[in-house]
Amino acid sequence: MRVVVDIPSELVDQIRSAIEQGNYAGPEEFLEQALHTQLRLESDEQQTLMSFSEAVQPRSQEVEQSSFGETLASEQTPGTNEDSSELEDLSVRDFDVLTVDPPSPSRIDTGPLWGQYNRILPMKVSVRRLAIELDKAGAGGIAYDEFREQTAAVARAYGHKLKEIDKEAGRGRGEKFSAGFPTGDKVESSLNRFKTHFVGQIDSTGSLTGSLPNLQFVNISPSTREFGLSDAGLDFARVENPVLDQSLRSDNPLSESERRFYLDHVNSELHAEYNAMELVAEAIVGGVNRPDPLSERVAELSEDWTSAQASTIRSGLIGRMNELGLVSRKRVGTRGVGYELTVDGERELL
Repeated sequence: MRVVVDIPSELVDQIRSAIEQGNYAGPEEFLEQALHTQLRLESDEQQTLMSFSEAVQPRSQEVEQSSFGETLASEQTPGTNEDSSELEDLSVRDFDVLTVDPPSPSRIDTGPLWGQYNRILPMKVSVRRLAIELDKAGAGGIAYDEFREQTAAVARAYGHKLKEIDKEAGRGRGEKFSAGFPTGDKVESSLNRFKTHFVGQIDSTGSLTGSLPNLQFVNISPSTREFGLSDAGLDFARVENPVLDQSLRSDNPLSESERRFYLDHVNSELHAEYNAMELVAEAIVGGVNRPDPLSERVAELSEDWTSAQASTIRSGLIGRMNELGLVSRKRVGTRGVGYELTVDGERELL
């Protein structure tokens, strides 16, 4: 598609300078890279762009909220200094939970995980909280709407604290622990995305959407509209996490035990996801280590994906693989990015 836009002359000069320095093959590559970078930023931060009127309106008028989840979330703002003691306790404990069967393949997407499910730590928050709520209730299911709203609100509170710590630690875009959490300024949209991507959603036909159903960690009953934990989900909830069980200022978002559990589970139960990780690893080792060429390689996994869909899938794979310690990012040129396979990645995937 050809699109004509007006660009300020000072930006044109800066673009020309970057191209002359050899960082980009031409203006087309520069603009495409800039667009991909902005889209990844929006995906990582789980937020949408605001209109001018939305940006300048008083924060108290941002969204009218009455439910527990939305009210709690609206009270948490970026940059607050709440201590972890003010957050809901999600530490591991001796769970006594009735588990349910995982969702049948006909109700979920059995391909590689969608690119918006780009981090594992937000998944862990939802799984751990579901285990806690089921343990407290002494039941096999928790009400659908209530759990989604409250979990998104809890995740928003955690996300803001992690975002503050990310800034203090100087973490770059691909390294932020707060990525995937609903910290966007447009509260309702941010919370809704988290509910869909990292808690789970059921439609009128009983089909499920979200990372947790697709990973077979949770199921949602179409008859009772309740969340339940599978055996695998309960086992994942029981594995210690450095952020939730030790300190929000931990150096790693996942423990070694969590990484091992996740990889073994995916290898056993989600063959398409594991195969996609192997393809990415082989491509990187073979020199296909930049975003666009790697997206083209990922597109080989499905003839039905558009280039934009393949790019989204690639972005999600890289995000999760980086969190698992399988892939690292490196700077290429002034603003470009490349990928390297770690020693753990070579051992696990090659």
